[in-house]
Amino acid sequence: MPNQRFRSRQYLNWVKQQPCCCCEAPADDPHHIKGIGHLSGAGLTAPDSFAIGLCRPCHDALHARPELLALQPVWLLDTLSKGMKRFPDGELHEALVEAHNWCWTFQLGERA
Repeated sequence: MPNQRFRSRQYLNWVKQQPCCCCEAPADDPHHIKGIGHLSGAGLTAPDSFAIGLCRPCHDALHARPELLALQPVWLLDTLSKGMKRFPDGELHEALVEAHNWCWTFQLGERA
């Protein structure tokens, strides 16, 4: 299980510089994934390593249209892969690798 308390302003700032995962407009609004495993809910916010870049309109749409939540794992894996290349070592890299591995395991479990 990923570290629930992992926070990184550096990573969130980088996520905001990426294109929106949904429409590829500038992503100025990091979204912490929700509804996947036990990473969020009941007042919990997923770790920063589970953030994806969205523009404000797509972020609003994601919260308004629950069917879009199913796209989060794909978007997250893409964001994490890019992030692991951008941050090749240290605690941040370790958190991204942990999140990537967890997401792959979750994805495979959902398909079984």
